Amino acid sequence: MVVRIVCEVAAALRVGPTRERLEQLGYEPVGTTPEEFAAFVAAELPRVAELVRVCPSRVALQHALGHAVAAETAVLPALPK
Repeated sequence: MVVRIVCEVAAALRVGPTRERLEQLGYEPVGTTPEEFAAFVAAELPRVAELVRVCPSRVALQHALGHAVAAETAVLPALPK
């Protein structure tokens, strides 16, 4: 079941209105496997950790994190206040 969901999401991100809308919002959709996404997140952690250290505002941090992660998820959870 999980494999089917991953395949359907990847297909939706390759072409069509879902991809177009995400691109209009400034995202770069890339449907990948769960393993590829885990590797992407692990590779991004040092950079994101540095952003957390240097970003003076919550808005700037959310913006920076959004571009690092939202390409895969298209969703950025709200940061705690």
